[in-house]
Amino acid sequence: MTIILLATTGVAVVLMSRTIFSRWFNPIGAYTAIWFISLILFEVKLIRYDDLQPETWIIILGAWFIYCLGCLSVVGARFACSKSTRFPTAADLPQGSSSWAVEVSLLPKILWIINVIGMAVVVQYWYIGVKLYGSLQNIFIFGSLIYSERVAEGMPGTLPYLDAIAMSGAVLAGAYTAMIKKIRVVAILPLVIIVLVDFVNMGRGKMFFAAILFFSGYFVFRDPSSRTGKFSPRTVIPVLLAAAILWGGAEFVRSNRAATENLTGSTQALSKLRGSHFVTPSVYLYLTVHHGVFNQFLIHDDEHTPWGSNTFAPVYHILSKFGFDARSAVYQRFYTTPVRANTGTYLRELYADFGMPSVFLVPFFLGLGLTALWYWYQNSPSYVALMILAHVLLIMMMSLFFVATRAGDWFVSLFIGLIISWYLDKRVQKARTSVRTELSTSMIT
Repeated sequence: MTIILLATTGVAVVLMSRTIFSRWFNPIGAYTAIWFISLILFEVKLIRYDDLQPETWIIILGAWFIYCLGCLSVVGARFACSKSTRFPTAADLPQGSSSWAVEVSLLPKILWIINVIGMAVVVQYWYIGVKLYGSLQNIFIFGSLIYSERVAEGMPGTLPYLDAIAMSGAVLAGAYTAMIKKIRVVAILPLVIIVLVDFVNMGRGKMFFAAILFFSGYFVFRDPSSRTGKFSPRTVIPVLLAAAILWGGAEFVRSNRAATENLTGSTQALSKLRGSHFVTPSVYLYLTVHHGVFNQFLIHDDEHTPWGSNTFAPVYHILSKFGFDARSAVYQRFYTTPVRANTGTYLRELYADFGMPSVFLVPFFLGLGLTALWYWYQNSPSYVALMILAHVLLIMMMSLFFVATRAGDWFVSLFIGLIISWYLDKRVQKARTSVRTELSTSMIT
């Protein structure tokens, strides 16, 4: 019954959001799909998870409802205050316009600069990796050991966060791919750079970040308010290629880390998937265990952290290096679900950082802010708006796992991205303003 209710509600809300935003990819639909699919998979119980307590259900579904309410507050305010005419968006700019020509010419040049810097970071990471472990082959042979050492101590000698420039590039690469409707090497390289960096780290987190940023740039830039929104083969191919690169990289790291597929509490049906290369027991675990961790966190209710130490972990790490008594654990406490895991959705971190009110207040303002940014970009398209929107979308889409701002890469990527975006906007502002004026005049007449 629970699965049926979740599925029915989820489908209904996604369809409603499609009507409200006139497109499938939107703030309400994305959040609902991510959380409800995960909850349905959790309730399938291919791992014999403990049942969620009523308090856990109230917080999870209450936070979802409050988030949607925040989104709808902006939609309602916009509907009440706006006129019937629609502002021209970036997708409305004709391909023959001066703005389009400037952007198509400038974006690949910016991306090549980003890629050169990113490849230099890759070379440094691999040089240090070979120096530490003896050879390229050893990096892959001892993947599990490398991962354990990185978790405990990090990789000594590397320049932290410099690879985040490729994450900023992923947003622009997605927008550029949507603009030209073709796949280009310059737009794929930021993703390849992130994959290569994560290979030597034996991590996958940055790959997920890069995937969300690329697809946010792609789908948000398309923003075809005046189009049918249907995909043609030419637009699907770049998306599939980007997804294949990132999924292949994540699968390669998983196999080299020798992630255990013999999970405590697995059912016979899940155990049969151990030999699969795509849907494995560990993949099911990563999609579902966070609700179980959050449930155990609430049951124990004995985890006390300094104010904001999860949400603003990079700030705490910086302060501690300057001698301040500001400590924030790099990795969180593990709970038995019956599988041991330590990520319990962003609600766990909000509760630990700010108390019970935050698990409802923060989702409301996340929905409010994200939807406001969404319409800001639609009404006044700019690369600064796109960069900010993509990074807030990253927070929303990673909310099932943890608060994305725990990672310093999020802040560095946004900071670098804003500098690059400001430069891009400065170069195209005059051309875009003239084109928008022409479009507005034609709409009025």
